[in-house]
Amino acid sequence: MAKIFIGKAKTGQKSFETDVASGVFSRALGIMWQGTPLRKPFNKPLFFEFEHEATASNATHSLFCFVPYDAVFIGSDWTVTEVMQAIPGWQFWIVPKKPFKYLIEMPKGRAKKYRLKPGTKVALRQ
Repeated sequence: MAKIFIGKAKTGQKSFETDVASGVFSRALGIMWQGTPLRKPFNKPLFFEFEHEATASNATHSLFCFVPYDAVFIGSDWTVTEVMQAIPGWQFWIVPKKPFKYLIEMPKGRAKKYRLKPGTKVALRQ
């Protein structure tokens, strides 16, 4: 488990807890099947780190996702590059317009709740 900090320390930071998809299995499984009897309810964000900053090669999907979710795409400088809200399940190819190195998948509505938008600075602390 880790924490994502939003904003700059000088202006006051908000934070939220997130799980980190660090292993091969957790990265492959992601949030698939959450909200079903097979897995726990989807109530905690999941953080991914990719090897390099890119768009298509870091693309994601929502196959086997049974609940809509928000995706927050973050560049290598820890600045939010794009936010997609309420992504429905069963989308084969989800690619943002700008390159990203980090991704947070979070329950629907959380990106808005935490005021995450392009240009927002974030940090991860484990």
